[in-house]
Amino acid sequence: TLDPLDPLNLIANACKIALTDTGTPNLKNVIDSVYMVNINSWSYEDAPEELSQILCLKTTHKVYLPDGGNSPQMLVNRAAKAITSGKSQAVLITGGEASYSIYKAKKGKLDLNWPKLKTPKYMEGKLWNGINKFANRYRLIFPLLTYAIFETAVRAASGRSLEEHENHIGKIFEHFSKIASNNPYAWTQRSYTAKEIITPTSKNRYITHPYTKLMCSNVFAINVALKSNLNKEATIMKKL
Repeated sequence: TLDPLDPLNLIANACKIALTDTGTPNLKNVIDSVYMVNINSWSYEDAPEELSQILCLKTTHKVYLPDGGNSPQMLVNRAAKAITSGKSQAVLITGGEASYSIYKAKKGKLDLNWPKLKTPKYMEGKLWNGINKFANRYRLIFPLLTYAIFETAVRAASGRSLEEHENHIGKIFEHFSKIASNNPYAWTQRSYTAKEIITPTSKNRYITHPYTKLMCSNVFAINVALKSNLNKEATIMKKL
């Protein structure tokens, strides 16, 4: 797109669509909490509050966590506890990134008409460096490097040869590829065979053995996730 949305407005649009999709017009009236996964691709002064204002939500509680791969599930667990304990009626859990737009802008191929970068004034906990000296020494920083070590250990434990294990994971990714080919929102809508996936070529180079490019997730995909947790009282709103 020539005028890409910043992460927060991308999230807001996804929320509007999701709320409409529930078929519950008054659902917004019972959402009293907004839980948001940390946004890596941009920075806002108070993302949960700004989202609440855009969606016209009367929130009494907001959560914005520091970066962490476990944070989405953590938020789901906390929302469930808040609802069952009666502290919340409905919790909106969301998050989103616009990494590809940032990538294009850095390459000089895109101008971003986004809000000014601001330091979050609210964050539960502190940002921390998840990499220790040992990991830094051996460049074990990115998942594609550390997972390759795990993959090698799995292969050794299974007793499979290099070729056997490549065929094994190729079949797994073939299944993923088939599903993605039927998804209009998938980055690549082509179904690849196991052989195509595991065979290194000029367009499918090895990233780190045994992973070829087709086995690695696309970091530049623009993704938005939303989950609404409701209690029994909130679901009644659909009938009102």
